[in-house]
Amino acid sequence: MKPSEAPQVLVGIDPGPEAESVVRFAAREAALRGAPLHLHHALGRHTSTPDAAGDLFTVAETVLKPYMALVRNEFPQVKARTVADPGAPAAGLVDRSPECALIVLGRRGSGGFARLVVGSVSMQVATHANCPVTVVQGEPPAPWRVVVGVDRPEEDQAALEFAAEEALLRDVPLHLVHAESHPQALPLGMAPPGQSDQAGLLHAAQQILDQEAHRWQELRPGLRTSTEALRTNAAAALVEASHDAGLLVVGTHQRNPLTRVLLGSVSAHLLHHAHCPVTVVPRQ
Repeated sequence: MKPSEAPQVLVGIDPGPEAESVVRFAAREAALRGAPLHLHHALGRHTSTPDAAGDLFTVAETVLKPYMALVRNEFPQVKARTVADPGAPAAGLVDRSPECALIVLGRRGSGGFARLVVGSVSMQVATHANCPVTVVQGEPPAPWRVVVGVDRPEEDQAALEFAAEEALLRDVPLHLVHAESHPQALPLGMAPPGQSDQAGLLHAAQQILDQEAHRWQELRPGLRTSTEALRTNAAAALVEASHDAGLLVVGTHQRNPLTRVLLGSVSAHLLHHAHCPVTVVPRQ
């Protein structure tokens, strides 16, 4: 990426039933951001001869051609180009992530990504990419609101910032959700000293969310917010909230190996079961 270029939106394309929807989502994001769009297809294997490499890249360009035509026809304002990668899907996308504002993927494909369903390519990219990663299934719903999952507000600033910007770009409300199955185990700092009863802890969490929402309204004038603190499983609460959302945003945490596994399981659950696109945002 040249210094003068805006960070790109990169969409990983694999032919299949949802490929066009994934490309449309990525093109809309690029249009909203005024960013270039790069259409990426992984060939899945390296070659040892120039002729073989040329043949593979010709195949990739053939695969990408109809999706480039879709972008040109439906999003003529978006500057788009194709990228053919000889390597594995996840590695190629992660390598390019430092230059990206966003990576967009589908849940499943029929080619290079076919055997690599959610939990492999998508989770690998979401775990290791240096930019937000959105996973889309089917045609996204109308963008009524953006939902962001909040665990520890001080550690979720990157996710909150991304979600706030998305809500403003889409001109929709931002809904902050905190869910905890056992309120007595709320994250450190969420409960005031001496307040240990579950109702009190949940009330304290609600107050923290309200304060965080107000702070982001001050940081992003025009942002509309709502909040919800729940005593329930976090993954279940976020799946439920995704029913009437245009986008669900969650952050990644790297406090220790066990926590990473647990949060990874929540992320995987959301990527499988959410009813709207899911964006995983790395910590800054």
